[in-house]
Amino acid sequence: MSCTPGAITGDCDKSQTFTYSATDECGNSVSDTVTYTWKVDTTDPVLNGVPADEDLGCNPTPPTCDAGVTATDNCDGAVDVTCTPGAITGDCDKSQTFTYSATDECGNTATDTVTYTWKEDTTPPVITCPPAYYDRTGTCPKDPTVTGTATATDNCGDVVITYSDGPHDTCGSVARTWTATDDCDNSATCVQMIYCPCADETACAAQTGPGETTFPDASNWFTYITYDKGDGTEASPYEYPIFAGQTHRSGTLFVYDKDNLLYVKYSIEGADDPDREWLGIREYHIQVEDTLSALIGAIVTPGGNPAPGQCEYKDSLGIVNDTGFIETDTINSYTDPIYIFAHSVMMWGFTDG
Repeated sequence: MSCTPGAITGDCDKSQTFTYSATDECGNSVSDTVTYTWKVDTTDPVLNGVPADEDLGCNPTPPTCDAGVTATDNCDGAVDVTCTPGAITGDCDKSQTFTYSATDECGNTATDTVTYTWKEDTTPPVITCPPAYYDRTGTCPKDPTVTGTATATDNCGDVVITYSDGPHDTCGSVARTWTATDDCDNSATCVQMIYCPCADETACAAQTGPGETTFPDASNWFTYITYDKGDGTEASPYEYPIFAGQTHRSGTLFVYDKDNLLYVKYSIEGADDPDREWLGIREYHIQVEDTLSALIGAIVTPGGNPAPGQCEYKDSLGIVNDTGFIETDTINSYTDPIYIFAHSVMMWGFTDG
């Protein structure tokens, strides 16, 4: 018996036939064949369309497997693709890796990965405004290095702090809005007030003509001075000149510290109009507060009661036709600015001629 191998045919799918034959002494012969087929493939498939690594930004729709990824094989043509999502890691800064794989009929496997990163943050920063700034220099600075800068923290990273000022003139109050913005555009705001005096040495202004008011704008009622406890004593108080309304009553505030109490004396000076005679005091006002809003709320309430500290004139004060004093000791802790409102209403008569 003999065996004759045939030629091997095919590229990937191979085939080979073996012929078996036998011949007896009389020349009779018989033959038969067997054919073997097999695949020769040592090349991995090729993955197509695998996405590139990508940063998805802030708070995106969670990533998924890409159905557009395909695979081809040199021997099998198109082969199935498997996508396996990995675990999502990270607290704010997230990451997830997807693994794509394809295996041909010979067990050759191709793999590729894509990693997505993103940030999850829907919480605004926490912002803290600088305290209100009270200008006592007369220059009304606006530079945050002078007036103070906001601070902020964020649960997921850095913040950018900016500010914008509301409408303002060269004096009065300025509302400065501070904004803290994180990487995901979550923002928080706070408002800092900047107060700049509109007068230099005198609170308010004397009347400039009959019937004219002296308080055109509450923001112009105040000027700011630096006063420390050591600045004034009872023997040598801090002096602050003031005009008192449309009666042209000039006066002086005397401020000093004694036994940890703040004393304010209001001196009402004599008549300064040669055509009129000062007959006496009709009423007087003194109000001392440690916040501007409390002071304005007390004295600028339309139709409201007079401010606390407003008293009716009493003859026992002995201040008719003479310089007089009104004294109050209202505040025993004044590390912050103190606001004083002093005003008097006089009774007048006119001289002959």
